[in-house]
Amino acid sequence: MKTIAGIAIGLSLAFGIVSASTLVNVIIWPWPDGVDAGARDLAARSTIAEHINTLPLLSKLMTSASYGIAAFFAGFIAAWMAESLWIPGAIIATILTTLAVLTAIPLPAIFWLNVGIFIPASMIGAYFGVRMVQ
Repeated sequence: MKTIAGIAIGLSLAFGIVSASTLVNVIIWPWPDGVDAGARDLAARSTIAEHINTLPLLSKLMTSASYGIAAFFAGFIAAWMAESLWIPGAIIATILTTLAVLTAIPLPAIFWLNVGIFIPASMIGAYFGVRMVQ
C-alpha cells in the first residue's frame, strides 16, 4: 500500500513541477491571442503545437529540465515511501508521467528526446529516496 501511495504522491509532485515550469514559460513567452491552451479539439492542439515550435530553445530547455527534476522526485518519493528500492515503482511513475505529458498535445521532436531523461532521473531519485530511510 505504501508503494502505491508513493507512486501516486510522486506523480502528483511531478505534475506540479511540470505545471509550475509551464506556468513560468507562459509568463515569459505568453500564448498568442486567440489560443485557448485548455482546448482539447484537434485544431486547437495543432495551434498550440505550432506556438511551441516557435518558442526559443531556452524555453524548451527549461521544460526539459523540469521533466528531469519531476522524474527525479517521482522516483524519490515512490522509493522513500515504499522504504525499498522498488525499481518498478519508479519506472511506473516515469511511464505514467511520460504518457501524460507527451500525449497531451503534439509536441516538437525535442520533447520526445526527454524520454531518455525520465528513466535515469527517476532511478537516481529512487536510489536517493531509499538512502534516506536507511
